[in-house]
Amino acid sequence: MSRLFVSDLDGTLLQPDATLSAFAREGLARLISDGLAFTVASARNINNIQTILGDLPLQFPVIGHNGACISDLANGKHILYLSLDSEIAQSIIERALGEGHYPFLSTYDGVSDHLYYEKATNYGMEWYVRDRTEAQDPRLKKLDDIYSPLAEEVSCVNFVGRHADLLSLEQWLAESFAGSVRTIFYENMYCPGWWWLTVYHPESSKAHALGKLSEMTGIGLEDITVFGDAINDVPMFEVAGRRIAVENADEHLRPYADEFIGPNTEDSVVKYLSDYSTFKGCGER
Repeated sequence: MSRLFVSDLDGTLLQPDATLSAFAREGLARLISDGLAFTVASARNINNIQTILGDLPLQFPVIGHNGACISDLANGKHILYLSLDSEIAQSIIERALGEGHYPFLSTYDGVSDHLYYEKATNYGMEWYVRDRTEAQDPRLKKLDDIYSPLAEEVSCVNFVGRHADLLSLEQWLAESFAGSVRTIFYENMYCPGWWWLTVYHPESSKAHALGKLSEMTGIGLEDITVFGDAINDVPMFEVAGRRIAVENADEHLRPYADEFIGPNTEDSVVKYLSDYSTFKGCGER
């Protein structure tokens, strides 16, 4: 029976500077070429994932936007794209603007992905705009009217601010749209002190996407091993057959892990996969 390995990116497979080390890249390329079934599940968009992974010969689709998207790494095309109801998205934006929170909108127009914003009103937002600009992210676009992208498919609405400042919006979302949206509220590891409150389609999770990937590949969830470090990895840890946390995993994820390995700074995921390949043989359970 084949075993599929699925790794989170930031804080798990990647280095603290959000890059894939030369050791990890070379190791993964060799393992995948030798037959290891491997892919990634990330909060990142497919464009970012392509930039990071480059020409790694992945044979399986990648999971993006915390499960809102399943995409082909080579061509960037979406196999699955879960979008928020446009009326709900509009209501959320209206409420947020009333509280002084300007959003980032991640969308798909049927051809290309986009990342829209109207204003960057705090340091956390400015950091994100600067980060995406320096990365030459083709999605990034500043608008005069933040409502105009609602004509496209919206995978997520993201707010950046201090934890205390976003709490009332998080509570309102929970009370007003229970079952109609899914939210993730977490601190940006690359910009400490600034939190992201991200709103998705209610089925957008790494667990749901993992189930879809299982259906596509014929590999049962019990034969999927996942690697992670953070709260957004909890859903896939709840459904996967084996759950492995890196040493630097946060307290929210640790109770769900079957096994702990070294930190992301030591390329521990790739070292684990190399050991598995050596002792078990690629593609074997």
